[in-house]
Formats: sequence, structure tokens, C-alpha cells
Amino acid sequence: AINISQPSFSGTDVFGYTSFLAYSTIPNITFYYEFRLKFQLANHQSALQDNLIFFTGQKGQGLNGDDFLELGLRNGRVVYNYNLGSGTATIISKPLDLTLNIHVIHLGRYLQKGWLKVNDQKNKTVTSPGTLVGLNVFSQFYLGGYREYTPELLPKGSRFKNGFQGCIFDVQVRTSMNQEFKSPGTPEGHPNSGRSVGQCKDSPCSLTKCRNGGKCIEGGSTV
Repeated sequence: AINISQPSFSGTDVFGYTSFLAYSTIPNITFYYEFRLKFQLANHQSALQDNLIFFTGQKGQGLNGDDFLELGLRNGRVVYNYNLGSGTATIISKPLDLTLNIHVIHLGRYLQKGWLKVNDQKNKTVTSPGTLVGLNVFSQFYLGGYREYTPELLPKGSRFKNGFQGCIFDVQVRTSMNQEFKSPGTPEGHPNSGRSVGQCKDSPCSLTKCRNGGKCIEGGSTV
């Protein structure tokens, strides 16, 4: 058994399943939210191509519904999408500075207006289309990947093909400017479930000695 304080995600396996953590639905996210998090990439090739960081929405269990909030990596840039029910708003960062070991993201939204700040890049803003101003989500808050087998079951505009490859940590959220930032989950910081998640920079295989030519392969923990 290992203590997971900084979860490590392996991405998408050969069967199409992603490693993930699922937290309880974030309450009171309708009109305002602010997220802070840090991440460390497993590599500079596949980990940057088309990889989900987090997702919550109406269609998280294969149900109909347009509203969603999502963050991911695509072609070496951070992509932040949200849909309030009348069209998707998107902010794309400048290319990540790959000389950095740890990347820092700060993002938020108030009514239709969203913003994203990545590392030391300038803050970027967007206004969602249409007239709707509230984000209504029912699914759990998914970190690092999906529970579902294929992203095609999720809303259009939220289809990152692969799970995250690397470590995501110090995830915090608040739903009012007067609140303190807190970790997701009930109780705070505790996921409801997960699949194939390890501890960043720690491998159970380092504690195991195989005999007779055997090889230890880490599969991650499942909750």
C-alpha cells in the first residue's frame, strides 16, 4: 500500500481505459468558480498531444445535456472549454515552456466571462456565446481521465482522446470570491473512486524484488 498525496496518471491503456480520480460534484459552481492546480508531464511527446486534465458536466454518465467544464492539453498548449448551454467558449494558451518542471494553472469564470492564466503567460479571457449565464453540472468531478470507455459518450467540444500522462497536484477550487480555496471531494480531498492511479515519483516496484526472471509492472491503485 502507498499513500497517494500527489496522484500520478498513466494515460490511456491498450484497452482504451484511462486512469482517473472521481470526486463528488462541486456544489454552487453555477455562476462563479475559480480553480488552481499544478501538473508535471510524464514526457514531452504523447503527454502533450490530446490529453484531459479535468472534466465535469451534465453528460458525465452518458446522459443528454450540453453544459460542461473541461481542461486539457492539445498540441503543447493548455485548452480550457466551458459550455453554459448556448455554445462552447474556448481559451487556448501559448505553447508550454517545456524547460519548466512544474506548470501552474489558474482559471475561472463569472457568468459568461472566463479567464485562463498558465505559468507566467499573460491572462487570456473569453465570453461564452448565447445568452445563458449558468453552468449546470451533475456529474462527478473527474481528474486525469474518464470513467467511461470512450470520450464520444461525452458532449461535443469535450472530447480529448487520451487521459493525462504525469502528475496533477494541489488542485483547489472556490465558488465565491469571499471563500477560501479548498480541495475537491467530500470529505475534502477524498475521491469517491479511481482507476490505475499511482503516487508521483514513487513506485511499489522499487520495493519489490522479483525472482526467476520475473519483472514487476506497476498498474496503479484502484478505489
